[in-house]
Amino acid sequence: MTEDFYDLLDVPPDASQDEIKAAFREQVRIYHPDLNDDERARAQFTALKTAYDVLGDPVERRAYDRLGHLDYVAKRTSGLPSPDKWSAPSDDASADESEADDGSTVTSETGSWSAQGKTTSAASGATSKSTTDGGHARTETGTTWGPDDGTARGSGAPSSGTVRRFLRWWHSLNLAGPLLWIGTALYVFGLAQYGRENAAAIESLWHAVRTAGTDIDAISGALTSDTHGLDRVLTYMQHVELVTPPVAGGLWLAMLSGTFVAICGLLVGWRYRTRGELLGPITIDETIVLAVALGTVSALYGGVLLASALLLPLLYGVVIYHSRRLPGWSPSYAYLLAVAAPVWGLLAGWLELTTLPIELLVFVVIPLVGAMGLPIRFAVRRRLGV
Repeated sequence: MTEDFYDLLDVPPDASQDEIKAAFREQVRIYHPDLNDDERARAQFTALKTAYDVLGDPVERRAYDRLGHLDYVAKRTSGLPSPDKWSAPSDDASADESEADDGSTVTSETGSWSAQGKTTSAASGATSKSTTDGGHARTETGTTWGPDDGTARGSGAPSSGTVRRFLRWWHSLNLAGPLLWIGTALYVFGLAQYGRENAAAIESLWHAVRTAGTDIDAISGALTSDTHGLDRVLTYMQHVELVTPPVAGGLWLAMLSGTFVAICGLLVGWRYRTRGELLGPITIDETIVLAVALGTVSALYGGVLLASALLLPLLYGVVIYHSRRLPGWSPSYAYLLAVAAPVWGLLAGWLELTTLPIELLVFVVIPLVGAMGLPIRFAVRRRLGV
């Protein structure tokens, strides 16, 4: 049971102001209501904010230490539940269930918090949900993801103990960094496939550049006077086939597009069923489902290079967007613009506006710098704090 504000922020009573501030930021990444779709998130965040307002102010902190938690809450706050309401669930259940006479399942959820395998009780009253048509109960959990300690995400899940344990493990994972690296690795693999198909042309181009030496004009001429037999990237994507299409090209594209639209529709329906709304920040679970669908469909049509070119803006955009909503460091959207360069390159190729130097920039140099730069920046910040 959470005893006081120090316990709520998970800091010792002699913690410095910097330690309290850092602890509050860490908790905000998990429990901010804009980032956590658990229905208890607002009450939990209110308790956190109150704890930080008190302990973060040296004058109020001295008063809190002098009066003690119970007296301070009673005399100097309003609407904050007392510690006996801050109960934590057992390891195998986040809700107490009872079976009604008509076979319906009633779920009573306590205000509990969990993150990164650590359970901290929340300052929120108990809530209850029920289904009266013989349906199964489900619990909603707020979970974390992000470049440092995570951006909150939430999901509805069946109340099976095994499923809950799996979800606790799954939601304790920090997936933002791995997703960025996976997207980058796929793009590098796609470029490698393109290079293998154009090995002779690339060798010819490299020979021309080496022959030019340090003469800038000669290098420019080698890049602009001839394509050296290199396929345009868009042309390459239009002819690559991971599998032989079962139907004609136009119908195959329509089938793949329809499949992707159907998956998006199912995802929207699931969001409405579990969250009761269509709008709001996309969660990491939704991002993964969308990325798998987009990557599979686009790879079947245009190969790994096309799939990864579309995945990079999706993955980097979601991570950057959520990271900027948290307190502290906000990564620049310049990284997103960099990894989106291949999409603009494909559009320029469709309009027949590209040249060899432009394709080298938008498909190789710019996206690789952006794709490698952000994960490395996250790693440096996590380890060095700068």
